[in-house]
Amino acid sequence: MGSSTFIRWAGLAAMVGSILWALWTIGSNFVGYGEPGTPAYEIYELYNRLLPLALLPVMVGFLGLHAAQRSSYGRLGKAGFITALVGLGLAVAGSVGEFWVFTMQPYGVANGRDASWTIYLLGHLVLAIGSVLFGIATVRAKIVARKTAMMFALLGGFAVVPFFGALIFAIPFTWLGYMLWSGKGEPVLQQKRVH
Repeated sequence: MGSSTFIRWAGLAAMVGSILWALWTIGSNFVGYGEPGTPAYEIYELYNRLLPLALLPVMVGFLGLHAAQRSSYGRLGKAGFITALVGLGLAVAGSVGEFWVFTMQPYGVANGRDASWTIYLLGHLVLAIGSVLFGIATVRAKIVARKTAMMFALLGGFAVVPFFGALIFAIPFTWLGYMLWSGKGEPVLQQKRVH
């Protein structure tokens, strides 16, 4: 698979992942809750186990955006890219820890479940910082449309809010993914005219 093909497919992953994350966020408001071991908790647990499936394509989308811009956005972009990936990784690890590893532990006490929740929240903070840095570098790289890159730089910070933030984050990230998928975010070599 060539770089251009990977960038396009990563754009599709960005769109799918950010939309799934936003839909998961909306759906989480309608899922009931119960204490571990109850039938209500089993539904709650199952629903929350779906979150990593939405976040992993978002990670692939960041990889594609990085591949499209890596030679143009310098240290700030690389720092934002790595920070955003670490944030997403922490959010996935926290979610997996809470709903796969420590799922039968009670809430409200210091245990693995509580530590996983803290890691999940930390992931959102790190993702928000990385998204803002990455967004600023994306504006400066001039690979994708300036308005979309500016929107991501401004709205990426809302990822700090674990539930509501995903809805806002999805708007510019889906659009950036579309630009990669459609080929509008391909690196462009500018040739100088010699007179």
